[in-house]
Amino acid sequence: MTRPLSVAALAERIGIDPFPEVGEAIKAQAMTLPKPQASPYAPRSRENRDWERLQKRLERKLVRAGMHVFKHALEFEQE
Repeated sequence: MTRPLSVAALAERIGIDPFPEVGEAIKAQAMTLPKPQASPYAPRSRENRDWERLQKRLERKLVRAGMHVFKHALEFEQE
């Protein structure tokens, strides 16, 4: 199991201060890092790419349809 490690403790272990401009009080605080997540740059499957393309196409169509309705509503108000 991993445990939180302060920047000061890290610098002491490796002999290099990665953040020399940061104050000692801040470096002394141990922080828990968030759990790693999948990279958005990781290769995607063909199925995922196809699904993303379909989503984008549907979003564009919905925006166009919404703008069309909005345009007609404005024209109706002007009459």
